[in-house]
Amino acid sequence: MNRKSFIGSLFAIGGLGIASYYGIKGYKTNVDITHIKLKKEVINQLAEILIPETETPGAISANVADFIINYLPHYPDKKSIRNLLEGIEELEQGAIELYKKEFVKLPEENKLVVFNEHCYNGLQLTGTAAKIKNKIFGKSFYSILKELVCIGYFTSMAGATKGLDYEMIPGKFIANYKIDPSKKGWATK
Repeated sequence: MNRKSFIGSLFAIGGLGIASYYGIKGYKTNVDITHIKLKKEVINQLAEILIPETETPGAISANVADFIINYLPHYPDKKSIRNLLEGIEELEQGAIELYKKEFVKLPEENKLVVFNEHCYNGLQLTGTAAKIKNKIFGKSFYSILKELVCIGYFTSMAGATKGLDYEMIPGKFIANYKIDPSKKGWATK
């Protein structure tokens, strides 16, 4: 056996070991969401960090936590739900480790520190690698949280009417309409 084939086989064995570990971890799709109602206040605080109350209503005013709790049993990707629940648990543990307090009892500055530490740690993938990771392991904690908070906020009455530029009767269509720079607009992908 020459050196190239030996090193190649070492990488192959190591890669198979890592893939099998994460494959088994990603395969567990049974998710127990019965205790999610106990996490309502944590979800409220996380949603308020993402969409705070300013001149428009915040996520707490729009009852985003209720939407998330009611929507989770119907969310199609169970791996992402598991990542969300594990992320909430890790976030609560991180708050206790850092500040010796529960997350909901922390001051706003400390909540932001804990939130940023748990949402932005790790490798951020883009493109095809991110799609493969999302398919195999589910969306990350931050991605699924952001998605659910945005859906809950912008489909609520407060978010759709006060958070976005909502006109009950839009009137006629005018092509090349000049928009006032200070006016809010609908977000598009």
